[in-house]
Amino acid sequence: MKPPAKLLFLERNTYRRRRIGDAIKMLPILGVILFLLPLLWGSRQEPALTSITGLYIFCVWGGLVIGLLVLTRLRGKSAAPPESDSWTNPQDPTQ
Repeated sequence: MKPPAKLLFLERNTYRRRRIGDAIKMLPILGVILFLLPLLWGSRQEPALTSITGLYIFCVWGGLVIGLLVLTRLRGKSAAPPESDSWTNPQDPTQ
């Protein structure tokens, strides 16, 4: 009989921190897609209004900045405190 498969368990904070890191890495791709979207607006006969396009680009830029701030704060909150090792402790008299 085959032994039961070992379940892969990831700590919740580590998993969450990695997924937030993945979202941070995807923000530039989302930004490029959103910045190129105004090129699809309008047609040759009737181009898109420059004022609306400029406002759209500014709002996308602001949204990306705010999104990055939120994600970095969430990632910082989910970070585990660093573990101290006795061999790196300068106050350890055994070294």
